[in-house]
Amino acid sequence: MASCNRSATNQFWKELIFYWKETLFFLRSLVTKYGKDIVINTVNKIVINNLKENE
Repeated sequence: MASCNRSATNQFWKELIFYWKETLFFLRSLVTKYGKDIVINTVNKIVINNLKENE
């Protein structure tokens, strides 16, 4: 049973790392195309709007 849980945990971390790398690649592409300041400001606006919606 423990090996099953460990296997599921390992799979979870592999998928999480994959999505993290994919996200970083996407953000790096946006920064290259639009510039760091524009991307940071846009992401901040999205996060703030999501926080307001969840209140």
